[in-house]
Amino acid sequence: MTDRNSPQDARRGAAPSGLYALLSDNVLFPDLFAAAAAMLSNAGVGAIQLRVKDELEDARRLMLQREVAQALDGWDGLLVVNDRADLAAILAREAPAGLRVGLHLGQDDLPPEAARLVVGPDVVIGLSTHNLEQVAAAAHAPIDYIGYGPVFSTNTKAVADPTVGLAGLRAACEASAWPVVAIGGIRAETAAECRAAGAHAIAMAGALFVEGLDDLPARAKALRRLVG
Repeated sequence: MTDRNSPQDARRGAAPSGLYALLSDNVLFPDLFAAAAAMLSNAGVGAIQLRVKDELEDARRLMLQREVAQALDGWDGLLVVNDRADLAAILAREAPAGLRVGLHLGQDDLPPEAARLVVGPDVVIGLSTHNLEQVAAAAHAPIDYIGYGPVFSTNTKAVADPTVGLAGLRAACEASAWPVVAIGGIRAETAAECRAAGAHAIAMAGALFVEGLDDLPARAKALRRLVG
C-alpha cells in the first residue's frame, strides 16, 4: 500500500465510489444510452461507463458519447469511456463544464502508461484485473482504480474470465494499491456483500436495466442505498 500524502495517494482520490453504472450494449440498446444517462444522473449515480462492445464504426461511437455527454450537461459525476483512449481524449476536450472524464482499460488494451500519454494527467483511468498477479502488476501503473472480477457469472461478456467470488474479491481489495471496483454479475442481493468485502465501488449493468428504462430512476436509487 502507499504512504499517506504520496502522489499515488493523491490519485486514489479520483476513483469512483458507490454505484458505478454500466451503459452496456449487451443489456441496453445504444440508442437509449443518452436517456438512461440522464435518468441515472438525476437519480444521484456518481459514475457512468459508456461500454460499447459490438462492432460499431468509430463515427457512431463518437456520436454516442457526444449524445451521452450532452445529456449529462450540468452533472458533476464521472463519465468513463471503455477501452478507447482516443475517444476519451476527445471527450475530455468536448465535455460540458464540470463533467469528469474517465477511461477504463482492459488487459489487452493500450498499456496504462501509453494511454496516459494520450489522455493527459486529468482523465481518471481504471484498469481491469482478473487475478492477484494482475493486481500486483497494477500497483505502480499511472491509474486511479482497478476493476476486479468477474465476481459472479456474467452474460455481459462474450468470453468471460473465471469468476473470483467474494473471497477472491476480498483478497484483491486487501492486496491492491488502488481502490477496487467490483464487477461481474453483481445483483441487488449481493451488492452489499461486495462492499463488505472491501470494494470501493460496485459496477452494475444487468441489475440496473433488467426492465430497460422502466422504473430505472427508482431502481438506481434503491441500488445506491444498498452500496452506500
